[in-house]
Amino acid sequence: MERISQESHGFFSVSPDGQGETECFGIGRGDAKGRLDPAYNHPRYYALTARLSAAAVPIPRLGDMLKSIASGATPRRADASLYDESESGVKFLRILNIADGEIVETDLKRIARAVHEGQLARSRLADGDVLMTITGRVGSAAAARQEHLPANINQHVVRMRIDAERCRPEFLAE
Repeated sequence: MERISQESHGFFSVSPDGQGETECFGIGRGDAKGRLDPAYNHPRYYALTARLSAAAVPIPRLGDMLKSIASGATPRRADASLYDESESGVKFLRILNIADGEIVETDLKRIARAVHEGQLARSRLADGDVLMTITGRVGSAAAARQEHLPANINQHVVRMRIDAERCRPEFLAE
């Protein structure tokens, strides 16, 4: 038996037997705040946003902590001169190399140093960059460290260069 309940702030939810997670929800006309996409307006996120807004200390936005952000790219595989699978090649991190809180250096691909310094220069990594997967397993994040460098990322990963005076990269990556 489904149970429909009206919660605060114009949310309506439907859940089996009225227990467990909300499977479906609706928002009263005019009650959507901020953005119009469903995920942003889910009741649990609305409640979280309300708690953060009421915090005793100011909560900075991610954009306030970033020096820069860039997504990677992938050189054409057909052009073998862009890749260098030897140990002298630059590490080319993909989704499978980014796990929650760590960079996994197994099954690494490598690109030529000229590609790293030229065609893919904007997505070169530096110590303290936070890497996050943006496709596939979305949201896995890790902080790059000196031992991972030199390295670059493909188009399925984003690099966030953090202002270390505002936030520790390891904290953000967790």
